[in-house]
Amino acid sequence: MKPQAASSFGGRRLCSSPSAQGAAVSMPGMMETVLDVGLNAETVEGLIRLTGNPRLAWDSYRRLVQGYAEVVSNLPTAPFDALVADAMKRAEAEAERELDHRSLRDLTLAMLECYGSLTGSAFPADPKEQLARRSGGVSLPDAPKAQSYRRLNGISDAGGTAVTVQTMVFGNAGGASGSGVGFTRNPATGAREFYYDFQFNGQGEDVVAGRQKLRDNERLRLRLPAIWTRLNDICGELESLFGDVQDFEFTLQSSILFLLQTRRAKRTDWAALTIAADMVAEGLIKPAEALRRIEGVDLDAVARTSFAPPLPPSLAEALAAGMGVTNERIALDS
Repeated sequence: MKPQAASSFGGRRLCSSPSAQGAAVSMPGMMETVLDVGLNAETVEGLIRLTGNPRLAWDSYRRLVQGYAEVVSNLPTAPFDALVADAMKRAEAEAERELDHRSLRDLTLAMLECYGSLTGSAFPADPKEQLARRSGGVSLPDAPKAQSYRRLNGISDAGGTAVTVQTMVFGNAGGASGSGVGFTRNPATGAREFYYDFQFNGQGEDVVAGRQKLRDNERLRLRLPAIWTRLNDICGELESLFGDVQDFEFTLQSSILFLLQTRRAKRTDWAALTIAADMVAEGLIKPAEALRRIEGVDLDAVARTSFAPPLPPSLAEALAAGMGVTNERIALDS
């Protein structure tokens, strides 16, 4: 991650920070993150003066209140989602990123009021209190999704968790800003290609939370070809450094690229076989290491399935978690 100095908001030396949980063993999607810690009624005005971008400031403050309510205070998401939907309806916007700074200011104030009514206390304004309560808030090991993940993957409950605090970079700064997650190879097929999701004018949670439909993958390549080329180069650099396929998160702030984190990528069995063979051929790993990596793969069960045409009309559409087809009951609730 490119280092960045703390910013002076409202005359006070403060650092707007993302605060993320992490486990001893990689658990993709299980970590809880609160972005923009440090913002309040005073520092949001300081951020406006510092950046000249009131939309960035109010959008970031809104994200803090909404994320903090869910992760730290363990409040239901529905009331806050309803406020967002109402703001979009009044502004005749199709997406949150289309809201202007006035709409976002009103939305933030409405969320602060909602937080107070649900908790019986005001949203914490002191940045130090925000961070302290965040660090001692909802614990990763106790989250139901984390418990299920560990059980399914044979991970011990004794590993514990840590909290990482970093200087904030703003993918929601407008223009050539955005956030994305990338894989150095296709995790479904194993093909040697940059596989990614990206959204302009968004922060990391927009990409990884799965709550929004991402439409900017091709726009990134067309609008910012130099960044696109650099990301492709980074794929090779990460694989040379770590000797395996990587899953990494990145943010653009006004055309400056920041790498936030990287980890060994999860992959399908089909991809695991393809990647192991290709990396041996490319000289990245030895044959013995390739065999070790596919020890848990049932070679007799590996297959690629698809529906035979003609296809019937689809009942619904969603983001795919993996390739292939299955025949099971439909779950209408998670």
